Amino acid sequence: MTLRSLVPALGTLAPALAVLALAPVHAGDTPVTFHGWADTILSVGDDTQQDDPATKTKEKSFGAGFYAQGSLKVNWTVTDKLTAKLNAFINPGPNSAVNLREAYFTYNLGSGVSWSMGKYIDHMGWISAEPTGLYVINASLIGYTSLYGNDVVGTAVSFSEKEVPVSGSIHITNGYYSAADQYSRGTNSSDSLGRENIDLGYGLDLVITPVEAFSANAELAFDPSTAAGGGVKGGAMYVVGLNATAKTSGLTIGLEGMYAAKQKDSSPTAGKVDGTDMSRYQANLLVNYAIPDTKFPVSVSVQGQYIRTTNKIVVAGGGQGGGATSTEDKATTLAQGTLALLTNPLKDTNFGLNAELAMFTGNTELDNSPVIRGAQFSIEGIVAF
Repeated sequence: MTLRSLVPALGTLAPALAVLALAPVHAGDTPVTFHGWADTILSVGDDTQQDDPATKTKEKSFGAGFYAQGSLKVNWTVTDKLTAKLNAFINPGPNSAVNLREAYFTYNLGSGVSWSMGKYIDHMGWISAEPTGLYVINASLIGYTSLYGNDVVGTAVSFSEKEVPVSGSIHITNGYYSAADQYSRGTNSSDSLGRENIDLGYGLDLVITPVEAFSANAELAFDPSTAAGGGVKGGAMYVVGLNATAKTSGLTIGLEGMYAAKQKDSSPTAGKVDGTDMSRYQANLLVNYAIPDTKFPVSVSVQGQYIRTTNKIVVAGGGQGGGATSTEDKATTLAQGTLALLTNPLKDTNFGLNAELAMFTGNTELDNSPVIRGAQFSIEGIVAF
């Protein structure tokens, strides 16, 4: 099974992680299948910083460039009870890096219950971690890896029965919100600064599907020691997410809300530093419509995203009498609107040719930074196999 339910792909592409595989090869008598994707994007963007404190003028930035990435997946059916999966993201270039995002096995315990262990894309979030599962070109503001967390190394017990409208999973991992925790570590060898050897992350995922056209999802993650929000010595992170998906007559609607709270650094010697106390909420709304009666599959997506992050900042001399320190709440807001046109000119479910226009704005009270507004236009060609 797939530990994380990705957003189904558009009509222009096969569903995420369910693209057509090559003819299976065999390791002994057990089938091994290969599939993946190649994604190339051209982006042209411009942003304007208004009321720059340093120059008192508007600062403009224009840029254009290509981006490419690939994925190779290997699925192995060991027995009718045991499967395994590898999923590597590959970045091109002379210093290219291979990111092994998934390497886990799943054991079918029967009666809809399964047990998985290894490295996998975590259960948090509505937006797909892979381009084949997006309804737009870019994951933009909310997508990986903010409140969605890192890829995780750990174990999960899941329940899913076709006839039962409720499914879910329980997770225990190295951690969710410190990047070092997505790498393997053993006893007494914590890779995450400030994380105790026994600190682990815990997650819960619950999905309700009362009818085929609608599903609702509740998600929880707790990490007792995280570097998120600027912390240098950990601090517990609590994240809750709610999302829902509705589909009817070529129309898909997705709605998501998430809230996170992070405590101050856990080290008594670190004191309070900027950003160590943090709260954040974010929202995402996406509507996709498959246009009927076209020569080849065409759909249009409209997406809106909003993020507000509040940090408690230490102010020297801000206490009573001006001789002590106090804290102030400083907010950062980001918003983005996206319009995407997704096409399949070859009428082949393994190829998509897409275009997207995104407009964004951001403002922060930290360091008196200026308002930033901008736009980005992208063209994408993506092939799955």
